[in-house]
Amino acid sequence: MKVIANWKMHGFKDDYLHWYKNLSKTADENLFDDLGIAPPFTLLDECKTHQSKIKLGAQNISHFPEGPVTGEISAEILKDIGCEYVILGHSERRANYSEDNSLINQKIILASKNNIIPILCCGENLEDRKNNLSTKIIENQLSILKEISDNFTCDKFLIAYEPIWAIGTGKSASSSQIYEILNFIYEYT
Repeated sequence: MKVIANWKMHGFKDDYLHWYKNLSKTADENLFDDLGIAPPFTLLDECKTHQSKIKLGAQNISHFPEGPVTGEISAEILKDIGCEYVILGHSERRANYSEDNSLINQKIILASKNNIIPILCCGENLEDRKNNLSTKIIENQLSILKEISDNFTCDKFLIAYEPIWAIGTGKSASSSQIYEILNFIYEYT
């Protein structure tokens, strides 16, 4: 998969059906091999029911395998509904819910144990970019890979670069900025 559309906390059933119908009419069939969607939890079943070619992903999982954890969703439940991917370590989860590498590590292991491919997000904010700390911040976020490999074998894994400084600011990361970070990630891993 090369692209996953993270719908975040947007979208209703009719929005999804309209989007999918239009995509199905216009998209080259080969596109579906490289396309995933991570809708809100409430739309996961709807997405799975109406299509089978676009890969299905979730926006998060609990670090608990199961149990009385109100408002959370387990990797096992996501696997049961047909999720192939899960986005973890997203900047919004790190900032708004204080998720750290230790917690994300637990989530990655649970996803992998349930045969869901983790997508680890990494990226830097504008202040870090301006202070030339991009690679230091991303290295810290990627250090989770060492923690995981020391304790658990994860056969399938994706890393997504998320230039936080470009989200909602009207600024875009240039090709050279993206290449610089992707090259760093490649060399790190």
